[in-house]
Amino acid sequence: MTQQWVNEKEFEKVSHNNYSKNQPFPHISIEAGFNSDKLLNLVKELEKEEYYLEDHDLYQFLRTVDFKHSKNDFIKEFRTTIFSKKFMKHIEKITGLSLKKNSGDLHSLKLLNTHYLLCHDDQVQMRAVAFILNLSSNWSQEDGGELELFSINSQGNPNKVVKKIIPKFNQFNLFTVSDKSFHQISEVISKEKARISISGWFYLENEKK
Repeated sequence: MTQQWVNEKEFEKVSHNNYSKNQPFPHISIEAGFNSDKLLNLVKELEKEEYYLEDHDLYQFLRTVDFKHSKNDFIKEFRTTIFSKKFMKHIEKITGLSLKKNSGDLHSLKLLNTHYLLCHDDQVQMRAVAFILNLSSNWSQEDGGELELFSINSQGNPNKVVKKIIPKFNQFNLFTVSDKSFHQISEVISKEKARISISGWFYLENEKK
């Protein structure tokens, strides 16, 4: 199943050394890491899912329930692939972390005009690695919705945006969750397009000491 979904050569190209040296914290963007035809079908299946509004001080967007609760067989197949032993080996090689097998969080986000996600570090429970698979086509800087990475100051607080990543279809963004992993999604400016992605977390195999 993994071979049907994943272009494994793209993940094999990424070394832990390259990943860990990226600033302002370990991260990587992998282009064309998945089978594009599969993802196009996944987008169609996501249109059948219910998205509900999340509206708080920190964020405003539409999201689905975790895919483990989906009744859609195609979506469940994708989830099985992401948390498969074979795929997680790629993630462990890249990040250098030991991850909890067959386990994690996975859902879809849809950001429309004026939606946003403010600066945060993702440190909740045992989250070890965060990832975002972008599914929007023909997205540009003028549309907003960029993934923005922050540097930190001497007190360990987010300082300024030092990197902006424009969403691209079949772009897999991956980063280690830590006290430095401050990031946000800038406000979506486009009035016609929806910023659609799949987001999730891999968890540590063993609790931090």
